[in-house]
Amino acid sequence: MRLEGKVAFVTGASRGIGKAIAIGFAREGARVVLAARSEVKKESGLEGTIHETAEAIRAIGGEALPIVCDVTDEASISSAINGAVSKLGPIDILVNNAGVAFFHPISETPLKRWETVLKVNLTGAFLCTKAVLPRMIERKTGSIVNISSLAADERDNGTVATGVAYAVAKANINMPAALLAAAALLFDYVMTVAVSIAAGVAAITSVVAELLPLRVELALIAIALLTVANLRGLRESGNIFAVPTYVFVFGALGMIALGLVAVATGDRAASFPTPRIEAPPGGFELVTVALLVRAFAFGSVALTGTEAISNGVPAFKPPEPRNAANTLTIMALLLGAIFVGISLLAAAYGLVPNDRETLISQVSRTVYGDGPIYLVFQAATARILLLAANTGYNGAPRLAQILAIDGYLPRQVSIRGGRLAFVRGAAHREDGDALPDADGEDRGHDGGPLAVDEVAQLLHTGR
Repeated sequence: MRLEGKVAFVTGASRGIGKAIAIGFAREGARVVLAARSEVKKESGLEGTIHETAEAIRAIGGEALPIVCDVTDEASISSAINGAVSKLGPIDILVNNAGVAFFHPISETPLKRWETVLKVNLTGAFLCTKAVLPRMIERKTGSIVNISSLAADERDNGTVATGVAYAVAKANINMPAALLAAAALLFDYVMTVAVSIAAGVAAITSVVAELLPLRVELALIAIALLTVANLRGLRESGNIFAVPTYVFVFGALGMIALGLVAVATGDRAASFPTPRIEAPPGGFELVTVALLVRAFAFGSVALTGTEAISNGVPAFKPPEPRNAANTLTIMALLLGAIFVGISLLAAAYGLVPNDRETLISQVSRTVYGDGPIYLVFQAATARILLLAANTGYNGAPRLAQILAIDGYLPRQVSIRGGRLAFVRGAAHREDGDALPDADGEDRGHDGGPLAVDEVAQLLHTGR
């Protein structure tokens, strides 16, 4: 084992990358000191304690020493290091992993939070290094590893990098898998624009049938407007998306509720008739292929929605991972409820898709009638579908920027235009999260086996 006989002192070792590094060191034979403030589970929802990490190390036959340590307190650090040396011997490896993050604009950052970030991320690493370095100099041996966030290298105007699937595959599997994930994401972004625009135009022509012959022109105009807006530097606004989204969700749920009540109370029109579908020229074989392709297209759009939430985890209120997971759960429940509800009503009233009116328009017209409620619901549907296409313009250029920085796309793609937009990526359509909580411990990243292996290899080779 590459680190046999070594003593490693890891701060922020209760969860995430700190925990992964500690376990990785133990697998390589090191005796590991687990330094963090999480001695017991907290009400904040953050998982992991130093004792749980110690149990995980002992379960694989390693040796671990959990020690409560506040990296912002020089006395606490001195006490922890002295205790570690007295029990395990001189420290050979120091990993300054503890840190905090606050993903908000400067104008919204309280001074106390800013001071906490500086104390933990900078002063903490300084104090730990100051305490250990003289001992290493005296012994003429030792290694100090400082873990930092990749957010410092992010050029995206303060936002978190997109392409989580690419980053995860790159860090934990290999580069071919990462490039496959990136290619799939870029293709999905294109499909998001195509499907969203087409569905939005279909929602409009379902109400105004006279526009049906112009649906291709309307789609091209919508794409052109979105492209120009993004090239000029369009920023997403929560209000623009929130209002039509709420109108659609409550409108759809209300439509389903009213429709099911009508069915349950014996609406004569809801007789569950068997629709008659005439066989198209050439039989159903070609239709089956078309349906599979269509299903794949809509599935791609759904996946980009999941990717959008995973990219925006730091934007959620603490605890960020839990709130993001709750958002995904709510999204899945709404999707299931609306899909099943509309399917039941369509079957009850014998409605089938056709090339002149969308199925959801037929259902809403049947339940709401042709009045203002139906028109408002269709307007909200069209608006969120057209705005959803902006996800492709928002995500694809950023992912292309990351690929360009890594050398897999032309470097020009990574250059911002004068409007702070990645103009070339938009025109083509397109943490090491060692960021702990305010106590100075990991925020809950799943680890990063590649990073652990690189650290072990670095120490083993003496570089």
